[in-house]
Amino acid sequence: MAFPFKTILVPIDLDDMSNAALEIAVKLARQNQAKMLLLYVVTLPPTAEPTLVDVFRGQEEEARKNLDKIAREQLQGIEHKVLTEVGAPAKAIVRAAQRMEADLIVMATHGRKGLSRMLLGSVTEMVLRETPCPVLCVRQEQ
Repeated sequence: MAFPFKTILVPIDLDDMSNAALEIAVKLARQNQAKMLLLYVVTLPPTAEPTLVDVFRGQEEEARKNLDKIAREQLQGIEHKVLTEVGAPAKAIVRAAQRMEADLIVMATHGRKGLSRMLLGSVTEMVLRETPCPVLCVRQEQ
């Protein structure tokens, strides 16, 4: 882990929650002259047949276009890279952090509690348990 942070990974799921995390990550990147990695994970259902992976590749291309647009609009002057993965979100985020040697992950958390958390799980919690670097969790005001 390096400080100041030089490589910041920001998982984006293209909703308002991840926008709040992105805003904070941009500020940190500017303060530290850090490189930003924008990551979108196309969630592959656990029961998906290998032949269906091509169907999800279309979603991956669409996500890449959306991330490129976000980068053009919000990351001027910041070195960045757009990444996409297909698979389980938490595992894909941890893999990307390891592969890209991220110093920090900045990600949104939905703040689920009780039954919804038990049933849906928490991607953030899984990332916290497995990642090799610090994680800054951003919870949007409700």
